Amino acid sequence: MCPYTSISTQPVALCSLGQSSFSKTFTISVACSAAASRRPGLYAAVALHYLDGFSERFGRAASAGDALFEALRNHETCQVLRSAAATNVTRLNVLGSDAAALPERLLARGIAIRRALRSSPEGAEFELVTNETILRRPIAEIIEAFVKALRPA
Repeated sequence: MCPYTSISTQPVALCSLGQSSFSKTFTISVACSAAASRRPGLYAAVALHYLDGFSERFGRAASAGDALFEALRNHETCQVLRSAAATNVTRLNVLGSDAAALPERLLARGIAIRRALRSSPEGAEFELVTNETILRRPIAEIIEAFVKALRPA
C-alpha cells in the first residue's frame, strides 16, 4: 500500500524536510496518487515549480500585508483584527451601512476580496488572506484603492 494518498496534504507537511528530501518524497507521492486521480502530476508540477523562493516571496507578501493592515487600522471606519498565532488570515471590520459592498467597490479598482462573513446595517466583517498576489501591484497603490473604496458614496 502506498504511504501517500493526497497531493494536497502530504507535501505541505514535507516542506520542512528541505528541498532534496521534499523532492524525493514528492515524486513518490505523485506516483502513488496517479492511480487515484487523472492529473495529480500536473498540480504537483505546478506546486513544485513555485516552491523555490517561496519563503522569500511570502515574507515580502507578509510585509506588504502588514503595511496595508497598518493603513487600514488608521482609517476611521476600519478595525483590523490579527491573530496572535501570526497566520496569514486577518479580520477586517468596516463600519457603515454600505460596508458589505466593499468587495464590489474594490473589484472596480482591480482588487478582489471575498464577500462579507457577516453584515448588518452598522457594518460588515471580512476575512482577508495574505498571499503572493499582493505583490502584483505596488502596496501604495493597493492602500490607495482600499482608502478610496472605503469612502462613502
